[in-house]
Amino acid sequence: MQPPRHLIPLNSFALSTDIPNTGWFRQEKSNGPCDLDRQSFSRVKSIDDQHTVLFNTINDLHAAKMKGQARAIVGELLCTLLVYTRSHFSAEEEIMERAKYYALATHRVEHQNLTNQVEEYVHRYQLGDLSLSVDLADFLSNWLKTTF
Repeated sequence: MQPPRHLIPLNSFALSTDIPNTGWFRQEKSNGPCDLDRQSFSRVKSIDDQHTVLFNTINDLHAAKMKGQARAIVGELLCTLLVYTRSHFSAEEEIMERAKYYALATHRVEHQNLTNQVEEYVHRYQLGDLSLSVDLADFLSNWLKTTF
């Protein structure tokens, strides 16, 4: 399977032992409302590099909304976001487990809830929901506010 034109193999973000190669993610940072705040990152390079996917997705959606083209890219962004949530959360939980992180159980529940929400957006997209891009932008914005 060939990656979409602006995406790269996931394993360029991390060692294969840190995260499975299950998808394609864009590496470069795009300009938009979301800037990377290095101080809010985990200090685990593979995890921090994965966080840029979320920032890029938000910036891409914002840029497309500003051009009136959000509906045209929502499907691709949702695909990226779904692969991201599953892969990133799995990798993050594995690292937390190895570190015996005290709040791992709580984090797992939060991760599952976020993954379920992304899956619901994918379902809405498949049904042709026309209000999806606005709702997705709000969801991603709230995700950032509560995570970073």
